[in-house]
Amino acid sequence: MAERAKGSSLRLHRHPTFRFAVVAERPQKEGTMMDAFFRLDMKAATQAGGCPVCAIIAQRTDRYLRFFLTENVLAPYIRLRLIASQGFCNLHAHWLARLAPMLDEALGVATVYEHLVNEWRRQLQRASEETSPQRIAQILRPQRRCPVCEHADTWERDCLSALLRALTDPQSRDEAQRLYEATGGLCLPHLRRALQLADDSEVVTYLLQDACRRWEALERDLAEFCRKHDYRFRNEPMSDEERQSWRRAIEAFVGKEGMHRQNDLDNSLRRGLRRWLKLG
Repeated sequence: MAERAKGSSLRLHRHPTFRFAVVAERPQKEGTMMDAFFRLDMKAATQAGGCPVCAIIAQRTDRYLRFFLTENVLAPYIRLRLIASQGFCNLHAHWLARLAPMLDEALGVATVYEHLVNEWRRQLQRASEETSPQRIAQILRPQRRCPVCEHADTWERDCLSALLRALTDPQSRDEAQRLYEATGGLCLPHLRRALQLADDSEVVTYLLQDACRRWEALERDLAEFCRKHDYRFRNEPMSDEERQSWRRAIEAFVGKEGMHRQNDLDNSLRRGLRRWLKLG
């Protein structure tokens, strides 16, 4: 969504992390402008390496938590949101713990968690007065997901939608392919998600062919890495791609470190439990 400032060439855009960003708009033909944020995100993801969607989510997560520490620690609505989710999830709480000393904001974290500990101590006292295990579990169950996880779901969907939109539009397809091919390519979880969202058969074919090419190259690099560890070939030089191939293989299967997939896990567990109950 965008609003043009009256009598100006500036356009006010809703940004995925911050409320608004002002972007200078150059005159372009109708329907030919590629999303400016998509272009910037893809270039930043190329510098980060690996899956571009993972890279963008990691950058936005770090930015969100830094903003929380420096600007939102005392915000009442954030406190209420964190009470409902019992703070941040394991991944994002430890991410916060790594950032706090770097930003000299340990006191901010302590202030937030003092409030959370006080609230949940009272909830535990309430639970101790109950006799029903179900009621106790209900009192102690988080009412909301981790707020960063919820944002990450939106960021993932926005990134994949922007990529698919750019690859589908004939006006932007060539540039979108160049930008995408300069990145490390989608990891397997994000490739699956992209294929689920795609409604253009040519885009599906392009993504699959690109993935096959990348995985063939990864397989060759892994084979060379293993071969050059044989004592007979240890004197042969090893390229950076070969040296990092085992790390790239891990990321290809699961994405970059720090990608939270709680929803996928929870849904698979629920499906498994339902099947088990039916069999019983």
